[in-house]
Amino acid sequence: MGRIESLSILANGGGNDLLSQKYGAVIESYVPNFLSSRLKNQSLSGDPSTGSVEAKRFMNIQSQEYGTARTANSGQKTKAESVNIQININKELVEEIEEKDTRLYGVDGLIDRRINEHMLSYETELETTFLETLYNDATEFASTGDIAKDIDNLIVKLSSVRNDFVRGVPKNMMEIVCSPEKYAELRQYLDTLTTRPNIDTAVEEIAKYHGVRVSESIFLPEGAGSVITALGSVAMPVINSVMDTAKVQQSDAYTFGLFYYYGVGTVTPDLIFKVA
Repeated sequence: MGRIESLSILANGGGNDLLSQKYGAVIESYVPNFLSSRLKNQSLSGDPSTGSVEAKRFMNIQSQEYGTARTANSGQKTKAESVNIQININKELVEEIEEKDTRLYGVDGLIDRRINEHMLSYETELETTFLETLYNDATEFASTGDIAKDIDNLIVKLSSVRNDFVRGVPKNMMEIVCSPEKYAELRQYLDTLTTRPNIDTAVEEIAKYHGVRVSESIFLPEGAGSVITALGSVAMPVINSVMDTAKVQQSDAYTFGLFYYYGVGTVTPDLIFKVA
């Protein structure tokens, strides 16, 4: 479809297809950059359209003497715990646009601007919910009052987890998320060091601290400090649906927007720690 001259064109099948393409392209561009997209559990089974999916956590297998399986005529049974994630949060971003408002930017320009604005609201909703769940379900320990020691303690806590599911967590499977205040505090500490062999404090991101990726987020709960997590500790499946454009009765306005449905749940609470 070429340049759109009127909003009325959007209210037909071709127009709705165009909106779906526009939303799809923006979501594909935005969502991979979300912190939640990098941290969340990707190993989910089930059909999200049924209203729920399942995350399975498999237990460690212990070695046995050679010939044990042959004697028993069977191997060890796989043991797993399942966490059901209900997709029970239903949201919408639906707007009315007046035909006259398209004269300044044109229909294409106005639609593009509004879709980008929708994505900012979409990001705020999903990131806030994800990080609130992550932070609230973390095991808390007291601060030492020293940002470097606190971050090191977070790393040691997660590295040292031993239970039926994990035998420690490697650093490349961890991420630390800091509030802007704690992130700035860590940067100030790094700036005081005389040697920084693997950290360039002139760039925006710390990248890694002692081998662990460090991120900053404004979407942590108010008053939060720093939290460390193993990748995949929280699941958040999301379903998107672009609404069909429609004319508002008795007006020269049209509605368009996005519906999205999601759920959130912690899969491995024992692999999340935070500083009080």
